[in-house]
Amino acid sequence: MLSPQLQLVAETAAAVGLPTWADTGTALGLARQGGTIHEPGKDDIDLSVWEEDLSELHALGEALAEHGYAQERWFWRGLPFKVKFYRSDDTTSYPVDFKIYRRLGGECWTPLVYHRRVRTKPLWSIARRLRERAERNSQEMHLGRWPLGLWLGVHTFVVPARHFTQLEPWQDTPLWMPSDLEGLLELHYGDWRTPVSPWDSAAQDGAVRKGHPGRVIGAAGVRAGGNTSP
Repeated sequence: MLSPQLQLVAETAAAVGLPTWADTGTALGLARQGGTIHEPGKDDIDLSVWEEDLSELHALGEALAEHGYAQERWFWRGLPFKVKFYRSDDTTSYPVDFKIYRRLGGECWTPLVYHRRVRTKPLWSIARRLRERAERNSQEMHLGRWPLGLWLGVHTFVVPARHFTQLEPWQDTPLWMPSDLEGLLELHYGDWRTPVSPWDSAAQDGAVRKGHPGRVIGAAGVRAGGNTSP
C-alpha cells in the first residue's frame, strides 16, 4: 500500500500522462520496509522523469496546485534538473522531488545538490522555511548564482539507462518502479537491506560521481543531453 500522498501524486501523474517512477530513497523504502524511510531532515518522496517529459511535468504541477501544492524549479547552468512540490501549510506531508534525467549513450545523468559544509545546513533550512511561508507561487533556484554557491555544491548522478527504460507497476498500484529494482538499489546503496543512518548521498551513494556534470559528463555531453528548454 502506498501512503495517501504518494498515491495522490502517482494517480495525478498517470492522469496527465507523465511517465514517472520511484527512485533512490522512496524506492529503497518501499522495497525494504514497504513505506517511507523516516530520518530527521530527510523525509521526502523521490521520483524521477526523463527530460523529454517536462511538458507533462508542468501539467502535473498545475494539477497538484489544485491540491494545495506549490513548486520550486531547480536549474544548473540553465538546465532544469529538479522540480520540488510541497505544501507549506501541511506539516504532515513531505516534499515531492522529481529528478530530471538526461540520456547519454547507455547511461543517464542528473545533477545532485549537496551542502558544502554541514554547519551551514541549519541556516539553509531556516532560510528555506521562511521563503516557503512567505511565498507559495512557483519559484526558481539557479545553482551557481550568489548566494546559493555559498551553501550548495553539485555532484552528478550517473545511472545505466536500462534501469529506467524497463519499468513495471509496483504491486498493483499506480506507481511505477524499475524492473531490476535490486540492481538499482545495489548500485546506489550496496547492501541495501541493511539500514545505514545517517546517510549522506554525496559521500556514500554508489551512483554519485564527484564533480558537476560539466566535469563528469563533459561539455559536449551536457549540451547533447540538455536540448530541452526550461
